[in-house]
Amino acid sequence: MRVAGRVKWFDLARCFGMIGYASGESECLVHHSGIRGTVCNPLTAGEPVEFEVVHGGGGATARDLIRLGWTFPGLVVA
Repeated sequence: MRVAGRVKWFDLARCFGMIGYASGESECLVHHSGIRGTVCNPLTAGEPVEFEVVHGGGGATARDLIRLGWTFPGLVVA
């Protein structure tokens, strides 16, 4: 099941961050490998996202994360 949220913070040097659920639940960890797209794909605080949640020994982790309303600068869609 996919859920919506907003990026709370993302540390580019450590390649991970935290996402707050839109529903107000607790936070979810996100690693750069869980972000759909390019290898160097930092997130910005406050950015709206959608993702799947995987529960493991370390808690909730996001996977297959996509940005909502985000496009590449200069991209023209015909």
